[in-house]
Amino acid sequence: VSDGVDVTVRFVPQATGFWHIGGSSLAEPGISLHEGATVIETECARLEFGRFEMVYGDHLVIGNVGWHPTGRTFDGGRARFSLGDAGSWIDVFATATEEGLVSGGGVGPRIGAGDMYFTGVYGAFGPSIADDLALDAYALARIAPQRDIMGPDPTNPAGASVATHVDGATELTFGARTRGNAGAVDWRLEAGVQAGSRAGDPDASVFGEQFEGEVGASFIGDNRLRLALGGFFASGDDPVTADKDEGWNQLFPTAHKFLGLMDVVGGRTNVFGAMLRVRAKLTDQLTATLDAHEFHRPQDTAIEAGRLGLEVDAGLAYRIGQGLTVRGLYGLFLTAEDFSDEDFHFAEFELKFVLP
Repeated sequence: VSDGVDVTVRFVPQATGFWHIGGSSLAEPGISLHEGATVIETECARLEFGRFEMVYGDHLVIGNVGWHPTGRTFDGGRARFSLGDAGSWIDVFATATEEGLVSGGGVGPRIGAGDMYFTGVYGAFGPSIADDLALDAYALARIAPQRDIMGPDPTNPAGASVATHVDGATELTFGARTRGNAGAVDWRLEAGVQAGSRAGDPDASVFGEQFEGEVGASFIGDNRLRLALGGFFASGDDPVTADKDEGWNQLFPTAHKFLGLMDVVGGRTNVFGAMLRVRAKLTDQLTATLDAHEFHRPQDTAIEAGRLGLEVDAGLAYRIGQGLTVRGLYGLFLTAEDFSDEDFHFAEFELKFVLP
């Protein structure tokens, strides 16, 4: 629009459905708007407004769930400010993840009643230190304004509904991440703490914590073999402390990147354990992977020993040609005696073509 100012309008429609639709019914997946945003770029800043994907770091706290048929987007605004020419930057964003008028989460004259806002600051500073170093820091907030909830009168259940006031809540998340390599050794580590209060129980004080990390080494020829060891921890809520909420809230990650591929454990909260990763490039086209995770619960009154089990995921991927890959995966979850009487099995097959 002028020297040094560019405007882009991004419109990404998407039809999402499942294979069981069709045949016995005359229904097709509905088309919707996955992304729709206006982007204004200058020499030192980038402004984005509308609906857009957000991906930060390794998707541990904010990701787009790229493997899912729908994926995740946010409605709001975001500004990115460049820090010199090295490639470092700081993002400031504000989004709305829930609308109270639609979900029925609140009534009354209060502004934002029933809404949920997700806002924060995320900075990437690694490029200013070294070319192959990622060093991020972030401060995030989930904000639920005060609201009134209509429900039965506890003193007169048969009477008319009454409004019960619920205080607002602000949950804060502070974290840092690093990823890099030094020769044949590579590493990644991310840790965070949470404080404040949550919309589900604004009277309880929050203090959660988590970390996830691994160290790997590459061997044999052109790094054809990689071995890595790591560990993870996400705090759980202690049922004895009713006035506190110590469970980690995983926020908006991309699932399946961590904690195994079988979804036996669930979200990143009240879990800790260790992992082993092996990746071997058998030929120029064939790659084998083997991941093992040992899972435990730091807080779980239903499991006496706190152990969930061991998950092993083995996979093969063959590159047929340019952009065309076939991949198979088998997962086995060996459950602990207190967790389940049966083991779990999982199989996956994918034929993928990526346009050049």
